[in-house]
Amino acid sequence: MSNLNIENQSPSESFIFWLMAYKLHDIISFFTKRKIFNAMYENAISLEEIVKQFNLSQGTIAIALELLCKANLISKNENNKYSIPMAIKNLLPLAEVEIFTKEWHERNLTLDTAFHTGRGQSSLDVILENHDVLKSYGQAMANASHFLALLILRFIQPRQNINIIDIGGSQGDLLLALSPFLKNCELTVVDFAQHEALFKNKVSSSNNNAFAFIAADINNFVKEKSSIDKADFIILSNILHLLPRQQIEIIFENLYENTKKDCCLIIYDQFINKEQQQNFDMADFMLIDWINCGTNFSFSQDEMKAIIKQKQFPHVKTRKAKGLPGDFLLIQK
Repeated sequence: MSNLNIENQSPSESFIFWLMAYKLHDIISFFTKRKIFNAMYENAISLEEIVKQFNLSQGTIAIALELLCKANLISKNENNKYSIPMAIKNLLPLAEVEIFTKEWHERNLTLDTAFHTGRGQSSLDVILENHDVLKSYGQAMANASHFLALLILRFIQPRQNINIIDIGGSQGDLLLALSPFLKNCELTVVDFAQHEALFKNKVSSSNNNAFAFIAADINNFVKEKSSIDKADFIILSNILHLLPRQQIEIIFENLYENTKKDCCLIIYDQFINKEQQQNFDMADFMLIDWINCGTNFSFSQDEMKAIIKQKQFPHVKTRKAKGLPGDFLLIQK
């Protein structure tokens, strides 16, 4: 078979590649769940040390390690010791969440149900009730938030005495990353109650701004004018793809009705690039998630812009998020 270059593969080569891809995924899952990747980051570690520390079979683990090297996921130095780069280390919390979610969907036959009935099952409730997975979820969001915050800062600009609400802001990492550039601001996270304790632990050392957490469902929160009528900026990051279209439309109707005139909405999400349908990208993988959870989110950036403009918002601009898989919509009343 040819080397991995999907664009130049024949249909049969592509079919075999995707059919076999689970094999490497299984190795990644094993190394993630057993914390072998973590050990590789702390110190470069030899095959013999891995076998001894994790009570494994040397012959089989040697094969797995060479495959991971070939896939450019780990590296081996001149002393035959293995390590992972910081970029992979930062993705391990995301890997833990993805592995948990995949296994949960498989046990519940979610995809089968979705294909037969069009109705999915969200794993979010299960994640919220599992402390270890919820912690990994928070770490994954934190790792992604720092770079996202720098892009959002271009729209907000360093300033003081403003009110920012991050709807679906999890444990507050995005607002924490913005906080050093803000002064005397009110920064509020709105999300499920299970995030509140971890939120309070993270913001306890930050005294530049006033942080608050509101435990609420997004649909009910935006209905209340008193909740959002003082906001200068409202952020919805990776929220829309969790919602069906009808719910999205209702949320924007409420946001238009209840926000003040000069409020700016900043939307970041994994919009589908329909101009390059031949190029398989990360958002295409996410489509399976959205089938699983039943939202069937498949909007391009321009399609979502049109939906929002139908809800009376006159000014909706598209912006690219260079270096990230998603894109922005900037909305001004």
